[in-house]
Amino acid sequence: SPNPTHLTPKWCEAVQEAIVRPIENAGATLSDDAGQFAAVVYGVHGIKSHATDTGAASTPNTRAVVASALSRASGSTSACVAGGGHHASGTGSAAIGGGSNTISGVRAVAVAGISNTVSGDDSATVGATSSTASSTKCVVAGGTAHTASAANAAVRGGSTNTASGTNSGTVAGSSNVASGTRSVIVGGTSHIASSQDSGCFAGNNNTASTANNTVCIGGRDSTASGAEAAVVGGSTNTASGS
Repeated sequence: SPNPTHLTPKWCEAVQEAIVRPIENAGATLSDDAGQFAAVVYGVHGIKSHATDTGAASTPNTRAVVASALSRASGSTSACVAGGGHHASGTGSAAIGGGSNTISGVRAVAVAGISNTVSGDDSATVGATSSTASSTKCVVAGGTAHTASAANAAVRGGSTNTASGTNSGTVAGSSNVASGTRSVIVGGTSHIASSQDSGCFAGNNNTASTANNTVCIGGRDSTASGAEAAVVGGSTNTASGS
């Protein structure tokens, strides 16, 4: 049978050191507060580890902040890892690196970047700044002050671009708006692709405004408003017939 405990000074000292050392290792100042030890070890309820394989593990606590400053994880199975000033409130949401990101969508994530808002379910921002991903399965990657606000929309690079049509996208450039379903803008400045399957590529201040593959390529201040119409280069041109 196990040896009985002998209440000796040496044994009492060993128990005290076993309690005190975790508190000191956590950087806390020892006090008469009986809850100090519990506060230090409380975080382990949200972590499972193993040398080789944790298996299908579950943790008693399902919200965690890891190596982060002034962050908050309030959604079930949510986490903030590194960085600081995050708030992960969506179920299964996460903030990883960066700073001051707000993640409220279910299974949404912000990776790096600063001051982004991810409110769409299954949406994400990656390395962006002051951008918003607000609809289902939309994404903003890089750049500044972007908005992806329709299902499956994407914005990549550039600044102040908007993808507000379903399955729409913008790539690079600035102040571009892809608002038509499956519309796209690549490069350039101040373009508008407002109809289904429309697009603008390079140039500036061009508009593709009618469905069925209206396109502006390069140039400036031009409009392709006819079905299956195109403007290529030049300035202040209009292709309005089908």
